Formats: sequence, C-alpha cells, structure tokens
Amino acid sequence: MLNKHISFNCKQQGFSLIEVLISLIISSIVFLAIITLYPLLTQQINRLYQAYHLDIVARQFLLMLEKDVRRSGYCFGDCVGVALKISEKRGEAKHSCIHLIYDYNLDGKW
Repeated sequence: MLNKHISFNCKQQGFSLIEVLISLIISSIVFLAIITLYPLLTQQINRLYQAYHLDIVARQFLLMLEKDVRRSGYCFGDCVGVALKISEKRGEAKHSCIHLIYDYNLDGKW
C-alpha cells in the first residue's frame, strides 16, 4: 500500500521562460518610465508650491495695503496736514511714492 504509485492526469500549468522574459522586459520599461518622470513631477510640484506661496504672500501684502488705504485720513482729534501725499523718493521718478497718513495710535496726531 505504501509503494503504490499515484498518477495524476492533469496538465502542468505555469509560465514559460519566454512569457517570464517578456513580462520582465515590460516591467523594466515601465520602471524606467517611472524613474524618468519622477524628477519632472517633483519639479512641477515645487514650482506649483512656489506659486502658491507667492500667492499667499501677495494676498497678505494686499490685505495690509487695503487696511492702510481704508484708514488713511482717519484722525482721533484735530490732526494738521494732508492725509494723502504723492511724492518721490530721492533718485526715483516723480510721483513714485504714495504716503497714506492716519492716526495709528489714537493720540490725535498724524
């Protein structure tokens, strides 16, 4: 009973050597494409992040500027002078600076 030979009538299944080599070539090509595209994608992500950061900084600056423009001319007391002056810095073009003046600390003076 122990020496009885059992034979199975089923066909062996698996991948042939050619199929394995073809799949290895295809996966190598895909891997090389991924390696080639990865630096390009990281550069694009960095550029988008820089543009996003620039947008945030510009928005913050514009909000501060808007606040100052809205406050220009405000005086808690009797302020003397002009609240808006257009002038130029030494060495720059005429009318290149705008001075917005308001009573920042509520002491009645510009």
